[in-house]
Amino acid sequence: MYDRDIPRARDMMTTSLVILSPDDMVYDAVKVLLKRKVSGAPVIDTSGFLVGILSGKDCIGAASRAFHDGVPSPRVGDIMTPEPRTVGPNTNAVTIAHLFSTLPFRRLPVVEDGRLLGQISRRDLLAAIVDVLEPAPAPRSKGLYLSALDDVTAEITLG
Repeated sequence: MYDRDIPRARDMMTTSLVILSPDDMVYDAVKVLLKRKVSGAPVIDTSGFLVGILSGKDCIGAASRAFHDGVPSPRVGDIMTPEPRTVGPNTNAVTIAHLFSTLPFRRLPVVEDGRLLGQISRRDLLAAIVDVLEPAPAPRSKGLYLSALDDVTAEITLG
């Protein structure tokens, strides 16, 4: 067992996020996701409440329908995943690891009272795990060197 505390969501989450609105056009949202090199983003309403997640998978489905049916780009709110799975700021890394290992999500929003605080990605979790598992540095020797003592006679008894 490690003597360090198990990290909580608040310790691992990223707070600098791409945020989308349900009223954004999907085409514009995809350009933002590509520019920021992320595969999805939380969707919040004008009051700051999390209302969904827009994933690359959602966007690909919308693009496929647009190509096939010739329809214009929908709004983010039309294709996002509503009511996404979330965690609270005190959710521990073990629980988050279980969620990531059993669910297909790449990211989990961190919310409190419905408001978005941040997001944890699989990468954020792995970084926290590596940090916890990092071996503690070896303690510095506090040994006594006999050469530092004056006029000391040492007697060694064997056996």
